[in-house]
Amino acid sequence: MAEKRTEAPDRGESCTPSFLTGLYLAVNAVSDAYAVVDGTDCVTRKAECVHGSHDLFSTLLDCRGDGRVLHTRSHSGEIIAGDSSGAEALAGALCGRAGAVLLSSLPVMTLTGRDYGKLAASLTGRKGTRVVSVAANALDLDYLDGYALALERLAADIPLREGAGRRGRAAVVGHFMDRNEGDQTGNIAELRRMLALAGVELVCAWPGGGDHASLKNAEKAGLIISLPYARGAAATLARRTGAKLLELELPLGLAASAAWLKAAACAAGTPAAKADALIAAELSAAHSPARAAVGGALAGRRLCFTGDPYLGRAFCAFAAELGMGVAGVFLTCSGGKWASAEASFPGRPVLRDFPAGTYARAVEGLFSGGHCDLLVSSSVGRRSAFLGLPGMDLGFPSYRYHALRPEPFLGFAGAVNLVQRMFNAARSA
Repeated sequence: MAEKRTEAPDRGESCTPSFLTGLYLAVNAVSDAYAVVDGTDCVTRKAECVHGSHDLFSTLLDCRGDGRVLHTRSHSGEIIAGDSSGAEALAGALCGRAGAVLLSSLPVMTLTGRDYGKLAASLTGRKGTRVVSVAANALDLDYLDGYALALERLAADIPLREGAGRRGRAAVVGHFMDRNEGDQTGNIAELRRMLALAGVELVCAWPGGGDHASLKNAEKAGLIISLPYARGAAATLARRTGAKLLELELPLGLAASAAWLKAAACAAGTPAAKADALIAAELSAAHSPARAAVGGALAGRRLCFTGDPYLGRAFCAFAAELGMGVAGVFLTCSGGKWASAEASFPGRPVLRDFPAGTYARAVEGLFSGGHCDLLVSSSVGRRSAFLGLPGMDLGFPSYRYHALRPEPFLGFAGAVNLVQRMFNAARSA
């Protein structure tokens, strides 16, 4: 009798970016924000995943020693003794230079019970600089948590006037400003354009690549539009300013963009008939260039998606809108709140917080079995072994695809751009 063999589970390193990586993305999106991380020099390595690799316009690191990610060089003796003087000295030295300082730590530091909130409170406001704690006790948090928590703490701390918002003005809170390149700046410009069609002025994108003082413009908004990457920050801002809160999903794809604009327009008081007319015009203009590409190469094709769950949910819905199938979904997220993420993708195989080896076998199986035609993925999923497959980079991180000019993927213009990119990827295979 042949010996029964069972395959050992893959316990390799997870492909999900870390909590600190998300914190750095938030700092990267606020031009005069700094991160002070209590820990060893390894913390700067995570910034290298953003600066100059994912974001060509990032200012997180500086060869002259003026980078925006700093570490305390704490060693084991200081950890055991509970000495936080290094963090205090670094953060204090930035007061007067930085718009905001975000204090955080390696997980081992948090486990010692250091009170970073108390330290931040003792420093904030000194020489005009706001200092906030973005330390987290949980060990299973990921980059999405780090980004969301950083924005939520900034929203709770920044001085704001209540009741200063005006009807016809909106702030978009929770946009994933993962880099300062043309895809994300283009996304903000497209959201601004769409809102302007409905007579709504976008007074603040939280964050949008500007400085910390520009975030204060959220107080001018009578409407806070909450996007999924920072729901907590949006709710905090709405509560503190008295603005109306509107929670929406990502406007990715034609149907989603139409629904997003209709909801935002109605919430801002735009007459329904006017909103319907402008949406019809936008859809007509977008359908014209997209139709040939969809019929020529995309309809009936099957794709795999690898990336964050918010982008994945929106992108897979757009794929269905284009007549494409989804063969597999691979989500770069961890933590308890994502335990049931598979429910957002019914009828499709889903892997979450996957090791690299498990992912490689799954993707190879789908393509070799003829079940998939296109891999849409962040660079986490488009490793060198998969560059021969028909594919397209989308999401964080993106090490091969860069946008030096406006190239949105949100809104009506973004939908056409995505169709064009998928068409070219499918035809180049």
